[in-house]
Amino acid sequence: MEEIATTAGFPTGCANAQDLRGVALRNIDPPAACAAFRLTIDLASSVDRDHLLVDAALDGLAQAAAFDGPVGDALVACRDAIGSAARYRYLASLGVGLQYGAVVLPRARLPHLAADLLDCVRAEGHRVHGNVASAVAAATAAADARLADIETALPPRSLLDAADRALAALDAALESTDGATFGGGAGRFG
Repeated sequence: MEEIATTAGFPTGCANAQDLRGVALRNIDPPAACAAFRLTIDLASSVDRDHLLVDAALDGLAQAAAFDGPVGDALVACRDAIGSAARYRYLASLGVGLQYGAVVLPRARLPHLAADLLDCVRAEGHRVHGNVASAVAAATAAADARLADIETALPPRSLLDAADRALAALDAALESTDGATFGGGAGRFG
């Protein structure tokens, strides 16, 4: 597919090929998947900054990074995915981005916010992936054993409210560290 698109000079086809490569690799080679999703974003953005493939690749990048990629990269990827989907009101994509944000938030010491985000995603009628639910449940259970980690804010009322809370938490996590630890920056799409 990529060879045909490249020969034809079709950047959207090339972006689609890279997105497909990222999807195929995300569970077996997350770093290679992240590279493919970043290339998808670059190619699709060269056609149009608002290209729908940008949003799909941001969600893929968030998924590939959230579970065990470097924490800073995961925070930025999730922030970018949530920020883009919220900005354009792509609620299905926002539900996906919030799930992967919920996976990385416990790694930034915010497990209860992660659980609140998943509760909101479910309440808004979105299916929560089993591996996401398991990861957040385990992190929340571990935090419950350490009562000092419990957050006291009210849970989000809508996906856009959840996005605002997630973006604020991801930004705070990125700002609370130096660039060497989390890769610095607030991302490209927030």
